[in-house]
Amino acid sequence: MLIAFALALAGCSGNDGPPAAAPVTSTPAEAADYRPLAPPARAVLALVPPEAAVVTVTDYDALRRELGVPDLGPDDDPTRRATFWRQAATRAPLLTRGVLANPDDRLRADFGFGRDDVAWEAHVSDADGAPLGWVLAMRPGVDWRGVRRAVTAGAGPLLGAAVRAEDGLVLSGGVGEVSGSWATTPEVTGVLREVPAAAATYIELGCRRGSEAAATSALEPLAAYAVTFEGGLATAWLGPDRTDLFARADLGGDDPLFVAGFEGGVGDPGTGRIGFRLTDPAAAARYTARHGLPAGACAQE
Repeated sequence: MLIAFALALAGCSGNDGPPAAAPVTSTPAEAADYRPLAPPARAVLALVPPEAAVVTVTDYDALRRELGVPDLGPDDDPTRRATFWRQAATRAPLLTRGVLANPDDRLRADFGFGRDDVAWEAHVSDADGAPLGWVLAMRPGVDWRGVRRAVTAGAGPLLGAAVRAEDGLVLSGGVGEVSGSWATTPEVTGVLREVPAAAATYIELGCRRGSEAAATSALEPLAAYAVTFEGGLATAWLGPDRTDLFARADLGGDDPLFVAGFEGGVGDPGTGRIGFRLTDPAAAARYTARHGLPAGACAQE
């Protein structure tokens, strides 16, 4: 079975403690343009401020396809919609419960939209884990008049949010408001260059601190890494031509919380990928959102 998994990895193209942010070498000139048709994990880069350290992206449209309800929409039967969210919480790699989860009933009743109108969602935090903001990419057909009224009314988490209907976005915090962004940060763009669209993506600028295993492993420095969740697999993307990939693939084996969601660990040094089977996608996503991935550990200083 492990051999078959290694072949699948070769063929696909598709924290304890705060993260250590790598030096940002981008120039705060003019941010790259937001591209709404790009895969969410790449599109969001143009909105992420340079001081960010971690970004999580959850693609609800991809999860709808993965759970067999690609046509599920906000006007569907409430029971069918509730079933999707219940299954997503227990069977899918949700990196967030969702900004609109709690106020969903109020938003639908008072403003005509809710969590089922969100195509994908991203959360941004700094090196200390403090939230910097979030992004909601809304699905076509959403009632933007209702969205604006909800923002003006300060409904739940929408207090202080910004609406960019021309891009299909609702944003909070400083996200999307600065001249520089991760889209001009080579450490991030270099790692994400080959990363395919996925149901969920975790991106960290820098490396994961606090791993005791890293102190005894021959690890190379790591400027950034990403983790994608898709089709029962998690793939860590660390950049090409690394000599420490197999050492990194073995990290986390003594952590029961990690083992609860992941198994295996097959490396492809040429592309800088490590693949894991998801034994519990929901648990794996919760672990990653809170801790990053052991394979992203910092090298010993």
